[in-house]
Amino acid sequence: MLAEALYKYGYVLLFLGAGVEGDAAMATGAFLAQQGRLDPFWTFVATVAGSCLASEVTFRLGRRHGRPWIEKRAGESPKLARVERWTAQRSGLLTFVARFLWGFRLTIPALCGASGMSQRRFSFWNAAGALFWGTVVGAGAYFFGSVLEKLYADLERNLPWIAGGLFAILFAIYLWRRHDPFAWRAVSRKVSDDEHVYRIEASPVDGVPDAEPVAEPFRGSYDFSLECDWFSHNIPTWSAMLEPFRGRPGLRYLEVGSAEGRSVLWLFENVLTHPDSRAVCIDPFYHWPGFAEKDGEVLDCFLSNLRAAGIAERVRVIHGFSQIELRKLPVDELFDVVYIDGNHRAKSVLEDLVLAWRLVRPEGLLIADDYGYKLELDPALRPRMAIDFFVETFGDELEVVHRRYQVMLRKVPASRLNNLPTP
Repeated sequence: MLAEALYKYGYVLLFLGAGVEGDAAMATGAFLAQQGRLDPFWTFVATVAGSCLASEVTFRLGRRHGRPWIEKRAGESPKLARVERWTAQRSGLLTFVARFLWGFRLTIPALCGASGMSQRRFSFWNAAGALFWGTVVGAGAYFFGSVLEKLYADLERNLPWIAGGLFAILFAIYLWRRHDPFAWRAVSRKVSDDEHVYRIEASPVDGVPDAEPVAEPFRGSYDFSLECDWFSHNIPTWSAMLEPFRGRPGLRYLEVGSAEGRSVLWLFENVLTHPDSRAVCIDPFYHWPGFAEKDGEVLDCFLSNLRAAGIAERVRVIHGFSQIELRKLPVDELFDVVYIDGNHRAKSVLEDLVLAWRLVRPEGLLIADDYGYKLELDPALRPRMAIDFFVETFGDELEVVHRRYQVMLRKVPASRLNNLPTP
């Protein structure tokens, strides 16, 4: 029965199998082609096409549903962030070689889609990588079949069992690989009531007068997604807390997490009004659910909004991950206002806070977003624990001037910083 299925439906099975486990399908098909059971050309076409299609589907799913969809399938893998950084820096190269990297085959296309990589660019590198992979793996299996043929005179009689055994061994390797942290498996991490979780009971700090939300917060005409406004509700608080900075010459602003640009655009219209003011914006510009009408091109939308506001020359846009890019910023070029609204996982937020704090000038302001974000989630999956820990750790260098949904921290004057104990 195995032999009949392989001979009768071989190309269809290879096409479908290549989307699940490409190495097993290609090696099995090339072996059968060497034995004259399948046509080498159509074997190559079926497996390469199946592998290409699977990557294209995964790319589109990543683009449509964004990073939360990837996290749900990748679970708590500690390597996911590393692959994200690689994808952001070398997306084309990684797409090309992904089929040779165990555990990456579906992860990389999905991350490319979520990061806003263009469809044309992905398809080019995906097709090129599939052709190269098919040539290398197919040629290896074809050569392996030739060697076996010379070693065993009765290969013809046992051919179905050898082909089936080869596929079974390679597929078993694939199943074993799914235990790797890169595998597409969801890992639920539960925190029981009696398990210790770091938590600080921090009372609200709010010296901001009550204010009604602004009906029309922007004077310019910009391209915004109506269902993805995560900033406008902060405007009354920002208006009050940033009033001392309004119109100041040479004002410098840094933000982590820009999306379509609402926060930086509002600042240039209301606070960074002096012609000498400048901003630095860091974001991987991932596609998020709700940006579907922009087909994932969040970076293009952001740059278009900067041009519409006439501030493109005054904003340095860094397309990358904050954990990498913040380290590259010179420590002697300080910022008056820093806004942290990037990755919401506690460990990422803590890293952003520590790296950004060294860039805040004395008496400057750091704003940490989403302190009140989804309190029902595991503390490791939201910013609050990281912000509390940072405040407790750096408490001698800062003053908490606002703490409700957002937390605003003012760095103490230089005279106090100079009197603090040195490491």
